Amino acid sequence: GEASGSHLDSTAYGNTASGGTYGGTAGVVDGAAGYSGAAYDSINNSGSLNVTAGITFGGWVQYATAAPGEKNPFLMKGDNEGANDYGFLYPVNNGTFWLSMNNGSTAINFGPLLNTWYYIMGTYDQTTVRAYVNGRQTASWAYSSAINNSYASACRIGGGTWGKLNGKVDECRVMSTAVSSNWIWTSYLNMASNSTFCSFTNNAGAGGTAPLGTPISWLISHSLTG
Repeated sequence: GEASGSHLDSTAYGNTASGGTYGGTAGVVDGAAGYSGAAYDSINNSGSLNVTAGITFGGWVQYATAAPGEKNPFLMKGDNEGANDYGFLYPVNNGTFWLSMNNGSTAINFGPLLNTWYYIMGTYDQTTVRAYVNGRQTASWAYSSAINNSYASACRIGGGTWGKLNGKVDECRVMSTAVSSNWIWTSYLNMASNSTFCSFTNNAGAGGTAPLGTPISWLISHSLTG
């Protein structure tokens, strides 16, 4: 994450996040955004975030502390219990992450340890909501309503009126399609342990060289087992 200023969107949509009094810190993939529990980042409401059909959303989060009695969200489109579209929160008193959609929240059956990175992702394909932790599905339930985007609300990272995050966030994403479980697992492994996910073998031999003019190929092995 950037050490100061705004968090830039890596896509062409320009959904830049700003407003948080954060600092750049070590993340899962290069840098991350560090939050002290004092402020959070907001992304202005935009058409690319107002997803009504299939969706994938989430990212990496690490809690340094989590305040009892607060919801401790780390990614939320919307901001309060009567006006949220989608996101994740961690109400400590309940002991598990919750996935929030259309003003309702459901436990995903996983409570985090402090100072530990977790890859928390959700998908919705207009028939089923699924929640994943570190690439593995932890909860699912039937659902068929369109996502409510009538609030024209901002997307917030690192907190909101439900509580401000004391911890780190990295590689947040919102996608207008519901990806497969294999996609989630591959995405997790690619970031958490790239050497486990993908290994390279040079057929030129142990020395890594071959006579001039000799074709060289690389064998790439992917691990997709969950």
